[in-house]
Amino acid sequence: MHLIHLEIGLDFAEEFRSYSISQQLHKALTGKLSDAEELVEPGVIFRSPKKRQLVGWGTDSCRVVMESVTNPDECFGKMVALLETINKVAPIGRLSKRELVTHWILPTEGHDFKSLELKYRGVFIAQQPIWENVFDSSVIMDIKVRDLILHHQSGAMGTRQLKQDYAVFRLESIPRVFLFLWVTAESDKVVEYSGQDINRFLTTSFEHCKHHGELFEENWRANDDH
Repeated sequence: MHLIHLEIGLDFAEEFRSYSISQQLHKALTGKLSDAEELVEPGVIFRSPKKRQLVGWGTDSCRVVMESVTNPDECFGKMVALLETINKVAPIGRLSKRELVTHWILPTEGHDFKSLELKYRGVFIAQQPIWENVFDSSVIMDIKVRDLILHHQSGAMGTRQLKQDYAVFRLESIPRVFLFLWVTAESDKVVEYSGQDINRFLTTSFEHCKHHGELFEENWRANDDH
């Protein structure tokens, strides 16, 4: 499995009441004042294609996205640093939800999309007459893991769909067809924001997401004859 996308999302327990913070946040994140069109009042979105990073902040939530991931631990450190920058300007306070989103791709040599989709359905979906004329399919489920909910979504995919529907930045060296796995680890426990808590949440949640991806790949490898 190849990790291509990491994203942390935080929902605030109380909505931020000041609507004049966007310019200050943009300066804190980028070191400069923004052009008016870069702001999405009452919020801010900062994109860095060079770093493959996106930071979004609104009055009720914030998120940090990183793509083309090679070192997850390094990304977690950068995510926490960016959230700490936000917290200094717009105190985050209590959180009603934390979630880590991961996207993975599994190269599948010897398949075109049609044969891959058919094989995927044979491996992950029990065959019934109702599936006779299916040409695309996906497994979606929620799984309880300790105090987290893992959301699983998977299916056969092509490069065009990935770039159009999922990728935030331009991705390089993506196979023509592959299996796509989206795993989200979510906690709705109300907690007080802290950098230490977020770092623990990221590392713990990622281990669950990674393990889930490994099980997904093992299942596929055990049943694919290519």
